[in-house]
Amino acid sequence: MDSPQHWTLIAFSLGLAGGVYGLFAAFASVTSDDTTQRVRSWVNSGQRKPEDWGDAITILFDQLFGSVLSIRFVVVSTIISIITFSLVSTALASYSVGELTVAYQPDGGTSVVATLIGTFISAAMANAIPDYLSTMETRAVLGHMNNRGSLLRFLAVDTVFTSAVVMAWLFILFISVRGAIISLPDMADFVIASFNPEHRSFVGIPALIITTYTTSIWVWLYLVGSWFLRVSRRLRVLLRFDERPIESIGFVSALLVTVLFWVSMAL
Repeated sequence: MDSPQHWTLIAFSLGLAGGVYGLFAAFASVTSDDTTQRVRSWVNSGQRKPEDWGDAITILFDQLFGSVLSIRFVVVSTIISIITFSLVSTALASYSVGELTVAYQPDGGTSVVATLIGTFISAAMANAIPDYLSTMETRAVLGHMNNRGSLLRFLAVDTVFTSAVVMAWLFILFISVRGAIISLPDMADFVIASFNPEHRSFVGIPALIITTYTTSIWVWLYLVGSWFLRVSRRLRVLLRFDERPIESIGFVSALLVTVLFWVSMAL
């Protein structure tokens, strides 16, 4: 790995950790005292069966995003989508600089920079659509499964429906670009191949897929981060959990994401 890539990945990991913590800090800023107490009580219950695992996170979700059909829901979802897309595409581009200078050649008198900016904005806004649908899907699954099943069951169902959103959006994109219907096997082969750094769609397709899972991922992080705090009283004391419950979950989640990122880079 050369120096520019190395520093790009370091910056990405720091941005990723900061983004995760920032999201939980945003939750804390809009969360009512009653909801904060729900989170505190659920985590402090230790290793006992979490009877009400869905209550606090559903309320947190609604207090940050608002109702599903509200303007606030669209705006918050879009902002999170664009920020995530920026981080992911930057990290991926560090492996494929050639794609940015070859795939998007400027037309006429348009500069390379202007072309790249225009392409990025178009891609980010297009990516906001499946992210919005994914956010709606996650909220619907939360509403339906709230305290009705295990955490693992929720994660499995949410993953399946989010994957359906991703596949449907990719199918629409392929039709709009190619002007013809593509078979599912061919589309699957193209998507798998796009994760190769030498592929011409290395940045665009993987970034779209990864960011569409963002809404699901932060819910998973909340649950996993809460679990670590539930089973470790020392960690709760170290992070002053009783004073800052949601921020503590955010710190653990940010740490987990950073560790997973560097482990994946080492593989």
